[in-house]
Amino acid sequence: MHRTVFLILILFVTSLFVTPLATGQSSAVNATDISGVWHTGEDNTLVEIIVNKEPYQGKVISTDNPKGKVGLVILSELKRKNNKWLARIYAAKRDKYFDAELSRKGDVLHILVEVGFFKKNIEWTL
Repeated sequence: MHRTVFLILILFVTSLFVTPLATGQSSAVNATDISGVWHTGEDNTLVEIIVNKEPYQGKVISTDNPKGKVGLVILSELKRKNNKWLARIYAAKRDKYFDAELSRKGDVLHILVEVGFFKKNIEWTL
């Protein structure tokens, strides 16, 4: 009796670890996976980042901003470097692209934009 219960318990615990690995699923969010639809926090703007086909980029897919442009590539030249991503981010107020570094922590995408000596941190959420 004890041996049967022990075997069932071992099978159950093993299935908790083997099933996600066999199906490619993970309970933890991959910190380098920045794919998804992100809320910028401004004018209900949504940006979709796709990194499964080149060129890797982020496009505006929805916005309430009357001057906003759906389809605009707001993140370009996305390249993975270790646990972060390097990109060029579009600044509408200046009508130009700037260097940016992206990293994900949970459901938050941290974007560090550098313009000369100045740095700005931006957060987008899933």
